Amino acid sequence: MYWLGAENLLALTAFKNMLLLKAYSPATIKNYMNEFHQLLRLLGNRSVNSLGKEQVMDIIGEIKNIKHKVMIMAGYSAGLRVSEIVGS
Repeated sequence: MYWLGAENLLALTAFKNMLLLKAYSPATIKNYMNEFHQLLRLLGNRSVNSLGKEQVMDIIGEIKNIKHKVMIMAGYSAGLRVSEIVGS
């Protein structure tokens, strides 16, 4: 696993705990954890909680999969939680 800052490592752990509490399948947890970890790697030393509008738009611009890009754009613009985007 790639190095993450302490704050982002805590965010990754909290995300995994939330997925476990919601009783997601191991395959789904692995998939979601991989995607969130990729986002945290992209952020580098910046906290996931400290993103500005321009930074979010830069990240969205890097998403290649159109379905994922639309989901992120819709969720961000509407202020949705992850659970509301993925339908849990």
